[in-house]
Amino acid sequence: MFLQPVVIDPLYNDFYPLKDKELETKILALADKAEIPAKHVFEVDMAEKTNAMNAYVTGIGSNARIVLWDTTLNRLTDEQILFIMA
Repeated sequence: MFLQPVVIDPLYNDFYPLKDKELETKILALADKAEIPAKHVFEVDMAEKTNAMNAYVTGIGSNARIVLWDTTLNRLTDEQILFIMA
């Protein structure tokens, strides 16, 4: 769980910092309220592989991160994304 988000996951998918900084701020505020120590929000390009949507938290300590699939970002409004992140 410590190495997975920074070593293993990038072998299979391309991760990028979330482009929408306003949405990132809101997501990190929700994470802070839930005592999730994530300091980073990433998006991953999954549209070429699937049309499914997903969002998850992975990692431990300084490697904790929140990940949103691009399919989720492209199909849901910010309010809907914040709802599923809550």
